[in-house]
Amino acid sequence: MGLTSTSTGAGAADTALVLRRERPDDRIVSLAGNPNVGKSTVFNALTGLRQHTGNWPGKTVALAKGTARHQETDYTLVDLPGTYSLIANSAEEAIASEFICFQKPAVTIVVCDATALQRNLNLVLQILQMTANVVVCVNLMDEARKKKIEIDLEKLSELLQVPVVAASARSHQGLDALMDAVAQLTEHPRTQIACLDYPFVIQNELDRLRGQLRMLDPAYDIPWIALQILNNPESTLKSLYESTSLSQADIETLHSLALRSRKVLDQAYKNDRWPDQLIQCPIQQAQQLAEQTVTMNEAEAMKRDRQIDRILFSRWAGIPLMILLLCLVLWITLAGANIPS
Repeated sequence: MGLTSTSTGAGAADTALVLRRERPDDRIVSLAGNPNVGKSTVFNALTGLRQHTGNWPGKTVALAKGTARHQETDYTLVDLPGTYSLIANSAEEAIASEFICFQKPAVTIVVCDATALQRNLNLVLQILQMTANVVVCVNLMDEARKKKIEIDLEKLSELLQVPVVAASARSHQGLDALMDAVAQLTEHPRTQIACLDYPFVIQNELDRLRGQLRMLDPAYDIPWIALQILNNPESTLKSLYESTSLSQADIETLHSLALRSRKVLDQAYKNDRWPDQLIQCPIQQAQQLAEQTVTMNEAEAMKRDRQIDRILFSRWAGIPLMILLLCLVLWITLAGANIPS
């Protein structure tokens, strides 16, 4: 999960991101999303010039935070690194999952690309296993309309059980509605964290781990933590011990239970492929959500791309355009770069 003793433990104030509120009523809001979905555009549009950039402590990953004012209330926005998932195989994934799980922002805005909603919903479903206070921002709606893509936002909101807002951040459309949803959720936070539909035998073991976490400390009764303990017990439990109030005895209890659960799953899945189910389930459910809420005319959606391809890859235009492009690159390399320098 990317948890470390320096990032969430007793010394967190010295090394981790410290969010200082400018006013007593400021609220912390995190922005998450896949790369290239317009997340930073949303962030810049909401914060304007009231933002600061740098690096996350001890990381080369960029950090941006700023202040958005809505209805006389200040919100501190944190632009989390873009990531396709939160399995924590990279620094970006570790930072995003750690911040949402343990810094506990009042609201997490998940920015999605309306033209590729199915791929983006995978991250939405993972974040919903960490926090109930989520607003889904379906960005790039103008591009979706150009590609004849229609999204039933009301049905998507009903299925996810969280607010879903349409936006086109480049033209500042939908941002007021987005902040209205954020304000409503900060005033009336939700506590019921969603659980994905895993196969029965896997879900049964996850429920065992969650029950044990609930007994040790209700604050850690989070589906995502149970999932990570089952998937990678040694690393996750080591991080939990270093960064939470759980005792060594608590960690040993969780470790024994995790090993028992993994043994049960190894017996149930003879090919030892059950960890793949932990990854595939949110992907499959994202596909089901997209099938129920997204409609598109593929012929119309790809019409412009096919027209461009027909020109660029044609026998008569393709080769001259390639030669022209190579000549342009050569000219810029040898002489063109001298002009601005």
